[in-house]
Amino acid sequence: MARISHFATPSTVLAVSQISRLPLAPGTLDRGLTLALDGVQDPGNVGTLLRVADWFAFDRVVLSPDCADLFHQKVINASMGSFARVRTHTADLAPALAATTAPILGCDLAGEDVHALPALPNAIVVIGSEGRGLSPAVAARVTRHVTIPRLGGAESLNAAIAAAIVCDNLRRAQTPA
Repeated sequence: MARISHFATPSTVLAVSQISRLPLAPGTLDRGLTLALDGVQDPGNVGTLLRVADWFAFDRVVLSPDCADLFHQKVINASMGSFARVRTHTADLAPALAATTAPILGCDLAGEDVHALPALPNAIVVIGSEGRGLSPAVAARVTRHVTIPRLGGAESLNAAIAAAIVCDNLRRAQTPA
C-alpha cells in the first residue's frame, strides 16, 4: 500500500470497482434537490461538494464536463466516502437546465438574501468555477439569484462553503419550526 499511495501514512483499505457514469435522464432535474457544478476544477472542492450534497441529503449532483474528474484521487479523498452514496451525473448543464421546470438558484452578489428562501421541495443549486463563477450559458438559465450576506471584509467564499450555506438554507426552509 505504501508504494501505490500518495500519502505518507497510507490507508490499510483498498477498493476496486467498475467506474460507471450515469446518463442524466430527461425530467430528472424536475424532482428533488440537485447540486449542479459548473466548471468546478479543483478536485478538493468537487469532493467536498459531494460531501455537502450527502450531508444535506440532496438527490443528486450533476457535474459539467469541464469539472474535475469525479474519480480523481483527490475528489475521492475529499468526499470522505460520499462519492459512493451520492447519485452523480455528468451533463452539459445549459441544455439540461433549459429542459427543467425546477427553480434554478445561482449565487450572485446582487441576489436576494439566501436566508429568506422559501421552502422549495424541487430546486437546483448551481455552483460555478472558483475563478470565473457561472459560465454565461448556465447563468442565463438561473431563475433566482441568491446571495450570502457579507458581514466582514473577505472578498469571496470558497465554492464548497457557499454551496453548504445555500443547501443549509434550503433544508431549513423545508423543516417546520
